[in-house]
Amino acid sequence: MRLSVLKLGFAILVPALVLGLGLLLQVINPPVIAELRDRVYDLMQRASPRPYQDAPVRVVDLDDESLAKLGQWPRPRTQVAQLIDRLTDAGAAATDALRADLANLPDHDAILAEAFARSNVVTGFVLTDGSAVRMPLEKSGFAIAGEDARYFVRGYPVSPVPSPLDV
Repeated sequence: MRLSVLKLGFAILVPALVLGLGLLLQVINPPVIAELRDRVYDLMQRASPRPYQDAPVRVVDLDDESLAKLGQWPRPRTQVAQLIDRLTDAGAAATDALRADLANLPDHDAILAEAFARSNVVTGFVLTDGSAVRMPLEKSGFAIAGEDARYFVRGYPVSPVPSPLDV
């Protein structure tokens, strides 16, 4: 009887210690374990990679040949508006537009804003610690659950990129 209680104690104690050690290593995450985990993952990916699946995402970028033909930045906003219209006509679901280097000419803001309104454009901002001429208009808010992220994420007080949609 005493031997079976001892066996039962080992049967519970040993797995509990292994589980506890594993949890402790997961929480502490020493560099050796992280490196080992990354190497094992890389080996698994090389041994049995995920099959290729065509993604419906396409990236359109201006290459050196296009820049040689069209010229370097800044690009007139009317030309960017034409590009956005062509991408929308080709079936683009969303377009990312960073307007930091666009030539700022009168009347071109309205043309670019109209192109933005006709398509799904995600406007980008460059984060900086400096000050901007004006802050962009706040178009919506965020739903927040849990702790306040401002305590954990570095803040960028301003964005120097004005949007023609903010006018």
